[in-house]
Amino acid sequence: PFGIATEINLHLPALLPALLLFFLAYGLINVSIEQWFSAPAAQMLEYSKAIADQYYEEMHQRARHYASRIALAIGAGTEILPGPGVGLDHKIEDLRQNFALDDLRIFDSGGLQLAESGKRVSPADHRAEIRTLVALALSGQIGSRLERSTPRDALQEVLWATAPIRAGDGKVIGAILTETMLPYSV
Repeated sequence: PFGIATEINLHLPALLPALLLFFLAYGLINVSIEQWFSAPAAQMLEYSKAIADQYYEEMHQRARHYASRIALAIGAGTEILPGPGVGLDHKIEDLRQNFALDDLRIFDSGGLQLAESGKRVSPADHRAEIRTLVALALSGQIGSRLERSTPRDALQEVLWATAPIRAGDGKVIGAILTETMLPYSV
């Protein structure tokens, strides 16, 4: 027993710096890992939110632009606007396909739907939002709105845009409503 204690005492000076280095390294690694993962995570979240906000703003701008362009194209042919017909249906189908929209609807100055092309992607529980957007367009303004297609599905969103259809004298004679389903991949 006396020999073991003497041997431990001989190795103690060598063990002390090793223990000191161990605790120093342990503390340094803990602090470093905390800094590596806490600051970048918050920063990445901030950057991701900025990218998402920019994406949605671009989508709104694009949808409003498309609705305005379609309203101009329809307004140029006001002779077909007073009622539904083959000419109007064919024209809006071409416009819908050219702008890669899921659905395109035309409303008269009273808010009644005259024509539709495409497949509606929004369920019936969004009627109030659509009526509000059409009323905005009939008042002469361009608008857009983004909603979840269903409250339970956070990944599937629908974007509507409206624009007024104007006659040659500038009077609002109808409204355009575009509908686009945003892809899951986003």
